[in-house]
Amino acid sequence: MMSHFPQYFKRLLLFSLIIGALPLIILGSYSYIKSSEIIREKVNESNMQILLQTQMRVEQVFETIDYSVTQFISSSILQAAMEQSISPEDFVMYRELGNSLRKLQLKKLGIDEIYLVNIDKDWIIRTESVEKYSNFKLHSLFQQYALLSSTSAWVNEENSPWIRLVKKLPILTFSTHPKGMIVLNINKNNINELLSQNQRLGDVLILDEKHRIVSGRYPSYADDDLLLTRIAEQLADSAADQGHFTMDINKMKAGITYRKSSYNNWTYISAVSINEITKESRAIGLVTVFSCIVIFGIVSIIAYLGANRIYYPIRKLYQSIQLSASAVSKDARKDGSSAKNCELSYIAERIQALVNNGTQLEHELQSQVKLMKELFVLKLFLGQITIKEAYGKIRYFGYPSTWKWLSVLTLQIDSLEGTKFRKQDKALLLFSINNIVNELIPSKERFSPILINNDQITLHVSSIEHEQEYKKYIEHLAETIRNSVFHYLKIKVSIGISRPFKDLEDIVNAYEESKDALKYRFRLGDSIILSIENITSQRPDPSYLSKHTIQELIESIRRMDRSKAEENVKQCFAETLKKKPNYHEYQFIIIHLLAKLLEIVQESGESVTSLFGEKSIVEQLLELNSNDDIEAFFKRSIVEPIIDFLEQRKESQNFNITEHIKEMIKHEFETDLSLESCAARMNFHPSYISRVFKKDMNLSFSDYLAQYRLEMTKKWLRETDMKVSEIAERLHYNSSASFIRYFRNMEGMTPGQYKKSHASIKG
Repeated sequence: MMSHFPQYFKRLLLFSLIIGALPLIILGSYSYIKSSEIIREKVNESNMQILLQTQMRVEQVFETIDYSVTQFISSSILQAAMEQSISPEDFVMYRELGNSLRKLQLKKLGIDEIYLVNIDKDWIIRTESVEKYSNFKLHSLFQQYALLSSTSAWVNEENSPWIRLVKKLPILTFSTHPKGMIVLNINKNNINELLSQNQRLGDVLILDEKHRIVSGRYPSYADDDLLLTRIAEQLADSAADQGHFTMDINKMKAGITYRKSSYNNWTYISAVSINEITKESRAIGLVTVFSCIVIFGIVSIIAYLGANRIYYPIRKLYQSIQLSASAVSKDARKDGSSAKNCELSYIAERIQALVNNGTQLEHELQSQVKLMKELFVLKLFLGQITIKEAYGKIRYFGYPSTWKWLSVLTLQIDSLEGTKFRKQDKALLLFSINNIVNELIPSKERFSPILINNDQITLHVSSIEHEQEYKKYIEHLAETIRNSVFHYLKIKVSIGISRPFKDLEDIVNAYEESKDALKYRFRLGDSIILSIENITSQRPDPSYLSKHTIQELIESIRRMDRSKAEENVKQCFAETLKKKPNYHEYQFIIIHLLAKLLEIVQESGESVTSLFGEKSIVEQLLELNSNDDIEAFFKRSIVEPIIDFLEQRKESQNFNITEHIKEMIKHEFETDLSLESCAARMNFHPSYISRVFKKDMNLSFSDYLAQYRLEMTKKWLRETDMKVSEIAERLHYNSSASFIRYFRNMEGMTPGQYKKSHASIKG
């Protein structure tokens, strides 16, 4: 029904209907529930009053009968009759008693039969006869009545049409062996007539103290046993003498009202169907529902008219935006169709799209202007723009157009070693440095700082009159930049400064001067400010490193003496700096030194690429800026890998070296064999031989030789007749005493004692 309405209009109308319907539903539900509760309470109160009236009417009959019987018991004729035996011959006495009994037998009270029993004299009189009590057909039942604990009782016999009033004689006796008793039969139908006099009470029952039915009828929807069982359970759980409760009877909910009599402990019960109780409340509910429907219809009309009026401005705005969107482009219509499920969403999207487009356009323009300004400065440094065109762009981009002095500052990162950054972070660091420079130097004193390769470049503009004063200012500014970069990024940078100039056409030469100034970091170290004017123009000594110095380095590498090689490298660079070469001569010297060291690798038959990788070592060297970095590179990346390579080659020969030495000891232990003589015969350095042998045998050369000689001594003492002096002479001991002392220190006994002990074992 509402499918042709716009989405937001449907939501607005639905919200209005909910706001209007919700109070109706709440109020109607509350009215129905409350009225139902009130009606049920009133019905329960009414039923309780009617039940009380019914109880009083029934008990009035019982009390009247009880009173009449009590009067009869008090009569003199009955008292005289109870003292004598009566037989059919005693006609006068029987007639008087019969007349008295007939007076008690009131049909309107429901009394059907009266029995006068004399237990002691063994007779029983009814209204029409007299006979022996012992021969009476109800003798056994009456005997049970005699055993009752009370002097007077109303007895309800199950499946009997009568209710019996039993009174013991004499009156007020509680003995279980009375002289006699009077028993009255009261027809239950008379009691039922009393119960049915008020139809508003529902179905009424009278239960005895054992919860058996005395009188009344079951509800038509109830099962006899089930109803009595459930009522008995409810009465047992309740301590009150009267009350009301509800229960399910054969899937029907019924309201039970009860009163317990203090006269004979019987219970009067009224059972009324809840449907009957709520009949009036259902009628009220129908009226309420009808009223709510009528009111809701009125509210719906008002809600529709109000929603339509409120929606009118939104409809006009929505239609206008749709028309404008369809007029812009096909893409705009596609964008709009995705949001047409809700007019406000579509309007919000279109407005947001306009805002976003404007913001994006503004950002793009700003970024484009920034890029164009940086591109202009880059072309200035590279000489790719004419001076006339440059001045026009300066005014266009808002750069300072008048100045006294210009200067170029080129910043480079010295090294990332010892910092938290890696080599691949260099580009990001330069970008951060460029931003720092951009913040430190006011816009009126600079053009846009830019990045070229690994350089951060700034064209500084100054209005300072005197050149010397400007030079001091520019050096101070460079120091501020260097210190700020270290403070924020914890990295060292150096800055090269060109000569001050005035003409914009000199900017290319100034850029080269600032880069050339930075090349002299190899002599001056890291984190420095270098002005091209402060670098000495003295001609250096063009001689190279001495052949002796280079040869010492090569020999220490070949001997695999790391400490000596490191010392020789340090000596080479110290000798180089003493010559005070310029940057290009310095490059030539270190490349010449590198070539000499690489010859060691080539002579061994190994390729430089397999040892140092694919990247050119020369390129790695030229990327370094300071002498300390280049010296450390030689030690770490050139000398140490070459020594490691030579040691690995020797390592494959270690096993043969150890076995060769062991063979020498085996055959020449009786000679003056030494580590140096073995090393000389094998063409190895003694320290290398010692290191290899100890690594393989876990013993030094001297310890192994001494141990082998001791074993041979013990063998000679056990297996030969050689004297101690002969053995000492063969092993080149100075005297027999020194040999004996050595043997005792090693074995804990003298050679003679050792020989005797093994001789006794052998014998």
